[in-house]
Amino acid sequence: MGESIMDIAEQFNQFDWIVVGIILVSALFGAVRGFARESTSFLGWIGAFVLANILALPLSETLIDLIDDRSFRYLASWGLIFLAVVFLFGRVGRWLSSQLRQPGLNFGNRLLGAGFGVARGMVIAAIVTLGFKVLLPDSEDALLDESELIVHIEVVADWLADNFDDVVSGDAAPLVDEAITSGKML
Repeated sequence: MGESIMDIAEQFNQFDWIVVGIILVSALFGAVRGFARESTSFLGWIGAFVLANILALPLSETLIDLIDDRSFRYLASWGLIFLAVVFLFGRVGRWLSSQLRQPGLNFGNRLLGAGFGVARGMVIAAIVTLGFKVLLPDSEDALLDESELIVHIEVVADWLADNFDDVVSGDAAPLVDEAITSGKML
């Protein structure tokens, strides 16, 4: 309980330093961009995914004269909607960030942005952990087993794996074809 940060850092292995680096870089990006841009960017990605899933089928039906292949037409529609929404939210985030550059608001915006960056860094580190678990052979598993931070990262990684297992393990072509024929979201 009485260990200092230096004592803990001395016990870090390569994986721990990768995790620390990811979180620090993400926090730095969050502080530089500010909470306004970070949050609108995050909402933009979610909104883009949702709107692309809702509107891709109707848009793909309007592109019948331009694109013959049904799957490609659906994917092109989905991609166009996704990019348009991300672009729109990016513009809104830039405008909002410029409005918050006034004295008194800028520091709070940047501090909250750094906190948002830490949370995003944890999610990225969890995704990297899942990747390492899949890609590393059992003989190299000691890298993860001896990690000091793995316990904290695995909580997020396990949640991600439980909630996105169907999406990650699924074959894209049947999922797209099923979404087109059923009219349901992916």
